[in-house]
Amino acid sequence: MGSGKIILVGEDGATKAKLKQLKRSAVAPTTVKEKKHNTFWSELIYLDLLLLAGPIIRRAETQGVWLWIATQIPVKVTAWIGLPRKNSINIKVLGMKESVSFDLGRKLHITLAHVPPIYGAFPENAILAYNMYLEPKDKTMWAIEGEAALWSKEVSLLEYKVPTFVLPKTGNNAIRFLHGSCRKLHGRGGDAAPEAFSMLNMFATNPNRRPAYTLLTGDQIYADDVDDHHITTLALMGLVLTNLERIPGASKPPALLNNSGERGSEVSMQGKPPNLSKGGFTAGG
Repeated sequence: MGSGKIILVGEDGATKAKLKQLKRSAVAPTTVKEKKHNTFWSELIYLDLLLLAGPIIRRAETQGVWLWIATQIPVKVTAWIGLPRKNSINIKVLGMKESVSFDLGRKLHITLAHVPPIYGAFPENAILAYNMYLEPKDKTMWAIEGEAALWSKEVSLLEYKVPTFVLPKTGNNAIRFLHGSCRKLHGRGGDAAPEAFSMLNMFATNPNRRPAYTLLTGDQIYADDVDDHHITTLALMGLVLTNLERIPGASKPPALLNNSGERGSEVSMQGKPPNLSKGGFTAGG
């Protein structure tokens, strides 16, 4: 497809999207440290990866739905909301909107697409679906090759081939939701995520029984308790994505903080926390 549009969620087996850099950025690594970290990054994951995180529904109302994704390059997005068709990625469109990403780092670009209804309001107590097209904001710098960023089976439920959700009826006192806290790789006990996924599949087509929201009320930024085997890798990835070497206000780079609560005290006590609200994150200054 060259530098044309690719779909976010495509058919199973579709060619996965890959980035192709058409020309070098004017900003090149200038220090030995930066070159070292770029080498680490290229060995760690593929440099042609387009989608870094998402999709996530950040907010859903009858008058608008907010869709969130994070990409490695600046993108233009055409997102749509509608009624899903079983066993098809096609949607009966009820709302559509174009959006563009904004930068949170040199390799971290956030799109928070607000999709309003075309007429009236999105229906309550109904299964809705979404999808989007993505294309490079600068087609002289980047091309996206392939057909889809994700396969249907990676983000859909049962016979639906696209991501779906439900808008509960306004004023309903019996809204169903999933509640959880931290999901730690090194935590004790069983993993509740498969049980939650099983519940979603069980009631995927029933808007009266399907959970409408997911509430995560623990420390979801994992700043104070991260598995020792992952913190250094995550810190270096963060450096490459954002070009920031340390948590704002902290006295040490994250990779040098131990796992006995020192990271937590650095984040909670040192300086003013960064304002993350622009990126559609839950926490912020």
